[in-house]
Amino acid sequence: MDIETLTKSQIVLLTLLVSFVTSIATGIVTVSLMDQAPPVIPQTINRVVERTVERVVPQEAQMATTVITQEKTVTVKETDLIAQAVSRVRASAVRLHAFNDGVAGEFISRAIVVADGYIVAQASGLTIGSLYGVPIGDKVTTAKVLAIDGTHNVALLESDTATLSPAAFGTGPVTLGQSIVGISGTSGVKVVSGIITSLAEGEAKYPAFEVNIEESALVPGAILANSDGAILGMYTGKKTDIVPAGALIEIMKSLSSNSGVSATSTVGQVETNQ
Repeated sequence: MDIETLTKSQIVLLTLLVSFVTSIATGIVTVSLMDQAPPVIPQTINRVVERTVERVVPQEAQMATTVITQEKTVTVKETDLIAQAVSRVRASAVRLHAFNDGVAGEFISRAIVVADGYIVAQASGLTIGSLYGVPIGDKVTTAKVLAIDGTHNVALLESDTATLSPAAFGTGPVTLGQSIVGISGTSGVKVVSGIITSLAEGEAKYPAFEVNIEESALVPGAILANSDGAILGMYTGKKTDIVPAGALIEIMKSLSSNSGVSATSTVGQVETNQ
């Protein structure tokens, strides 16, 4: 057969036939060589495959259990802190009024619940054993003066305050520049705010402090608290002599043991609650 006489179609078919035969021959030779090769070579190939699988599978499992944590910054506004503090103080705040024929009359003082059935107020205008009106919601209950501390102008009264919560007192040291929230007002609640601008000098365990709130905005017995709603002191008629919370607690302990008399507070150990 003369290759030069072949047509184009015959040349293509011949090329395909040669390629097919060559592929078969190559496969036969490869199989024969693998059968004749030492056993170390197939084992090495198998180990490479096994190690490759060991590396891939744990990585896939680890990726499946990956947890992405995102941190978010929460901004707390000062107005929100003030609102929360006012809400906490209001739960313990009451007012004292003159009491005539079951009706609450003239305003006398703001007051704060210090324990179940007991409240503390500034003492100006109060007399031991007298009854005063305490509006709570749409009702008026009574409060009886048990004892008065003339030194600090503070009084302890007994009253039905079952629907109210005892206040939280911050008896730790106050600091200059510390924010103050006040509950004032003679009929409704009036909120005032400021900072501590002065601390009394001396060796007093709980020094009196002064705030930059206008004195006209503070009614007798106005309650001063920090931004957490913990009571820091009570205004008793002198802006420069606010009775701090620690002293109030010690006064209450002294008055409760001297109920029915005018007493001067004694100094004792007070538990800090801030």
